[in-house]
Amino acid sequence: MNKIKDFTDAERAAYSQVYIDLIMNIEEIENFLSQEEVDKRFFKRKVHLIKDYLEKLDEADRLADGKGPLDFLKSDEQYKKDALKFKSGIIDDLNKLKLCHTCKCGSCVNECKFKSCHYCSYNSKVVGCDKERYYVTTGMAPITLYSNDEHRDVHFEVVGLLTDDFSNKHYIYLVERNNKENQHILEYCKYTNGSVDYLSIDEELLDKVYDIFVGFDCYE
Repeated sequence: MNKIKDFTDAERAAYSQVYIDLIMNIEEIENFLSQEEVDKRFFKRKVHLIKDYLEKLDEADRLADGKGPLDFLKSDEQYKKDALKFKSGIIDDLNKLKLCHTCKCGSCVNECKFKSCHYCSYNSKVVGCDKERYYVTTGMAPITLYSNDEHRDVHFEVVGLLTDDFSNKHYIYLVERNNKENQHILEYCKYTNGSVDYLSIDEELLDKVYDIFVGFDCYE
């Protein structure tokens, strides 16, 4: 009796469709783009890791399915542990591939003007892109912008980060976690030493940037 079947079935459900869809995306973009361009996509380089993990789950099932006179006494936990150990070694890539699954870049057949996936972080994905100048990513951690009158930190969720490739500037859209009416759009400046500034922008630019976020359906 396979005693880890619930585990392996749940893991397959979490990754099988992601793998199928990403493979289909790769086949689609290969019809329109050069192999060099296709190879720039993170999911093209890494999708094999999902297959490797699915095969590891199959192996765990085969071992757990083994029969013997004392089958009812055997433990299949070791096979589960082996699969989870394998998964832990590639977990960052697996999580990123899940984001790729819903990223706008997944099925994009345009030659990327934004350095493709090169600067995309492991917890972000593209949710809007005009193919020429602007794109918006999500996945940044919440930030504390300031403290209120009671000296308590005010926490903001990041709706999205807009990149203007023409000006090489970035704009961040923030919504207070406990007060959706408190919203800010600021210039986001990250320096080579890792420090970050959030700078106010003039009203005309604010309206323009807000409209871009709205156009990409990235607003509260």
